[in-house]
Amino acid sequence: MIEAVNQNFKELMRKKLSKKSGTQAVVGWFYEDLETVVSYGDFGLNSPEIVSFQIGSVTKLFTATLSSAFHYDGKMDLKGYVGEYLQLDAHSKIREMKVEDLLTHHAGLPSAPKALLGKYDKLNPYQHVNKERLMDYLNNYRKPVNSKSSFQYSNLGFSIIGQVLEEISGKTYGELVKDEICKPLGIKNLWITRPEEGTILAPGAMKRNRELDRWELNSIEAAGAIDANIKDMLKFAKGNLQGHPFYSRCEIGHKTNRTVSKHLDVGLGWMITRHEGIGELHSHNGSTGGFNSFLGIHPEDKFGVVVLTNCRLPLPSLIGLCNDHASAIGFEGLKYISKIHHNMH
Repeated sequence: MIEAVNQNFKELMRKKLSKKSGTQAVVGWFYEDLETVVSYGDFGLNSPEIVSFQIGSVTKLFTATLSSAFHYDGKMDLKGYVGEYLQLDAHSKIREMKVEDLLTHHAGLPSAPKALLGKYDKLNPYQHVNKERLMDYLNNYRKPVNSKSSFQYSNLGFSIIGQVLEEISGKTYGELVKDEICKPLGIKNLWITRPEEGTILAPGAMKRNRELDRWELNSIEAAGAIDANIKDMLKFAKGNLQGHPFYSRCEIGHKTNRTVSKHLDVGLGWMITRHEGIGELHSHNGSTGGFNSFLGIHPEDKFGVVVLTNCRLPLPSLIGLCNDHASAIGFEGLKYISKIHHNMH
């Protein structure tokens, strides 16, 4: 099985990824007790397993996991209102938004409003969105809240959740990820603000012979700032499967579903898709200026795939949910593993 799946991923990477010099990608997958990693591109003397990539919006799964854990511990009510946790201006409509609505992208918020971004650098659009700027935007938000809002993907919504988590705990978002997720799962090298000494960083995608820098997410970090290697991301993926000791702390994130369409529900952060002959897949993709990622699991049959690349997507795709190279590799890989699984059973 290992050889067949690895070969399938090698073919997918060869077909889907840029042939440009400097393109790197690493895929990790697991099935029951099997786990392996395959790579694409030249990593030099570095093992692809320890190279760190910016994961973009896959960060939202960590934010949702923190929210699930806080709910599990009785520290936060998912049905509660933002105004119960954040000190906002009395006229701010953000106060009336429910935590659960933000986590399922049903609060009616835009993804990255121009009023918040201001005159942004296309190569680093969130660089100047510090906490003062974010809170000023939230305090002056006057658009009425619609309790029946439909699905509207929002980076802003998850940045608000990040502020709520910090306010409840008195810790930074980075400290929360380390304490509540990394330590229990044995994740060693994940980072947000700055890497630990000795961390091997994947280069950003190349544009006009220039390597693109990592995005600086500042107060939007809960929506997309995490950097991690494939081994640590596989540990996080496995922690989201029933039977894992960590699962009770994140279970509600997979159970709180909002129906978007016939084939798509949204959990807390998780995109829950239904596929004929396969069943449910829980996943999320992520992209920043120079990186593209995907994490997907099959909760019932307990296998999963993580894809980390330094491929570049056009800016319009980066401010919302998008179709991308990493997702294409991830979903096709998951379907291939599922086919093998059903043949074996």
